[in-house]
Amino acid sequence: MLELTESTNLSEVFYKTLYVTCDVRVSVTTKSPLRIGAGKGLMIDEPDLPVIRGGNGEPIIPASSLKGVFRSSLVRLLRVAEENLTLIFGGEVSQPSKNERFSIASPIVFCDLVPSGKVKTFERYHIRINPVTGGVSNLFEVEYVPEGVIFEGRIITRNFPLTIFSGILNVMCILFNDDIVRIGGFKSRGYGSIEVKYTEPKVQLPQKVNFLTRLGSIRNQTSQISLEVDSQRDKLKLLEKVDGKTYQYEISIKQKQQSVLGLHNVFLDQNEFQKIGEEVLSNWLTPG
Repeated sequence: MLELTESTNLSEVFYKTLYVTCDVRVSVTTKSPLRIGAGKGLMIDEPDLPVIRGGNGEPIIPASSLKGVFRSSLVRLLRVAEENLTLIFGGEVSQPSKNERFSIASPIVFCDLVPSGKVKTFERYHIRINPVTGGVSNLFEVEYVPEGVIFEGRIITRNFPLTIFSGILNVMCILFNDDIVRIGGFKSRGYGSIEVKYTEPKVQLPQKVNFLTRLGSIRNQTSQISLEVDSQRDKLKLLEKVDGKTYQYEISIKQKQQSVLGLHNVFLDQNEFQKIGEEVLSNWLTPG
């Protein structure tokens, strides 16, 4: 049985040593026109406002756009200041014991979402109304991705509590799928409605790992993380104490591989991983 001990000689971890990573495959399906802009069109045959494209010329959902929506949505949901989320999304954090501040990279890495196939974009004309005269002015052409297009990518965490990662993913699926949050521009004109799904939560770690970290905390507190691969029972034993809450689970392993570095790559049961996030979300929304 995994145990957490208050007295430990472990030092606090950021990224100097990589103890555990987790990544999921993310798919986004557009439910309305989607426009993430690349500024004004400069070519004669371009629309006034083209969509942003990747190196192969296909439209993409940039990692920065996805991360920005995740961050701003969590700020509103948790009713905390943005600086409270620096241990989740990166930024400047304080070191209370030394009375100093320093910057850290984001423990959550967002990858660009790319289309699962060829995408045909469309163009739509919009106008601006002069608020004084009521007249029509400034006709402009907007490029957009139509409904029903699927984008795919990955989100990866490093030395990050699995419980908190599951909680964040659950929050985002609820907010996007219930149309509470949209992405991109022209949201007030009906753009940016999407459906989000994640699959194949994969964890890479040694047989057993135990470390301290502030990553994932919204209270700038040190978390205790204990994980162990039980190969005989095909379970990942998890015990994490984050922001005063203790989470203990045994998650079924659907598939496992061993890397050339001797690390375990374990694919977790999707439903069991999701249930962890439901408990995290409940704790976030419960006062006290």
